Amino acid sequence: MSEKKTTPTPSSTSKTLNKHGQNPSTDNNVADDWEETMAQYFSSLGLNDEYAPTYTNSVSAAQQQWLATNSVSHHNSIWGSPFFIHEGDYSGTRNNSVSNTDNFDHNSFSSSITPNYRRFRDTGNNGPRSFNRPADISPVIDIMRTLPVLKGDNGDQKKYQIYALISIVVKLMVDANMYCIFEALLDACDIKQMDALVQMIVCNSDSFLEAALCRQGVYSITRLIKRLKKSPHAFTLTRIFSTKFMDFMTHNTAKQVILTCFIYFSHESNQVLYEATICNCFCLATHKVGCIALNECMSTIVGTQRLRLLDNIAGISGILCDDPYGNYVLQVAMEQNFDDVNTRIFNRLRGRFVQLARTKIGSHIVEKCMKTSQDCMLSVISEMLRSPETLQVLAQHNFGNYVVQTALRMTREEGLNELYKTLVHSLEPHFPALMKTKGGRKVVELASIDRPAFGGMYKTCAHDVASTSSKR
Repeated sequence: MSEKKTTPTPSSTSKTLNKHGQNPSTDNNVADDWEETMAQYFSSLGLNDEYAPTYTNSVSAAQQQWLATNSVSHHNSIWGSPFFIHEGDYSGTRNNSVSNTDNFDHNSFSSSITPNYRRFRDTGNNGPRSFNRPADISPVIDIMRTLPVLKGDNGDQKKYQIYALISIVVKLMVDANMYCIFEALLDACDIKQMDALVQMIVCNSDSFLEAALCRQGVYSITRLIKRLKKSPHAFTLTRIFSTKFMDFMTHNTAKQVILTCFIYFSHESNQVLYEATICNCFCLATHKVGCIALNECMSTIVGTQRLRLLDNIAGISGILCDDPYGNYVLQVAMEQNFDDVNTRIFNRLRGRFVQLARTKIGSHIVEKCMKTSQDCMLSVISEMLRSPETLQVLAQHNFGNYVVQTALRMTREEGLNELYKTLVHSLEPHFPALMKTKGGRKVVELASIDRPAFGGMYKTCAHDVASTSSKR
């Protein structure tokens, strides 16, 4: 004997299967309201889902359609991707479509969409007309119709459009043609609507993070950061960004997102990013792109985290001084003019100044140390004067001559006359040999400024070198 079939009553909508064969839940009140506004806006544009059942109760319609399959982002439902099209806009995507993401390096949106053709009916002035449109094609937005509504005062229509655009906000962010729509959307959102927008970003955080890998996405995220700078949502964004911190900071484009957070968000909002910077300072300092981002961070990080970051850099200064990227970070750290930090760096490098002066990277570090502190300058000169040959070798060296020039120039400018004379006296016997190299000639020129006799020797030697080189 077959089982008796029962028909659900209207009061049991929470147990009624929707058209997709699923059992919707009644707990998603926010989703219901959102779906309701989206449905009304589509109807105002003259679009109906031909295969959707006719609902007499708009709330239950929103519930059933919203909860069909997974969530708001399900693309097999027309409500998952609202279509802002009017009569005649059904022949594929246009240039101003949000599917135009040529500048997006990692297009993750199309991979999650199942191709499925759905028929729509345009109930315009010319009567009903059906046409097919692939459900996986992103919605086409009529900018000329959308912008005035977002910037206008029409309450209901504006609200419907805002919630519809929020459902595709990440796609708007990566489309250069839709940037004006995205900007207008941010300006039009009130507090409740901005809550919904941020919630949509949280639900699509992977796609949101990938948006930062393209230039247009960075523009949009930067605009969003500025919009939320005084909002509690700043904490939400920084925590999302912290999940891909190293990926962002070592990416030529995405690093700007983190730096913008440092500039516009409060110290409290940026705590999680500050800690990530401190923990990863070595990896960043020795990375081609990361070192640039870290240099900019040092001047924007505030509070105790800044001192901790500089202290960490000072602790690894013995490694950074020989690194092709880390040496720039070390120089910027010394430019922050924290005496305790600089003293720690000098102590780490003490005894290695002559060795470092013979390398291209190290010579820059030694010069920076000399210019940062007079005590360090005296330590460098003391190491150079320990043996008679050291100063001559450095003066003739391709990179070491720059350190000797800095020593001569600074001792003279700071009035350390006795030390300046000591350097000149040590170099004088080697002037003829120094004149055979380009760097050596610069050293002789600086050593001969206050001594006319040396000046004449410099000119004579220069003439002899020029004659010799012309014969070669």
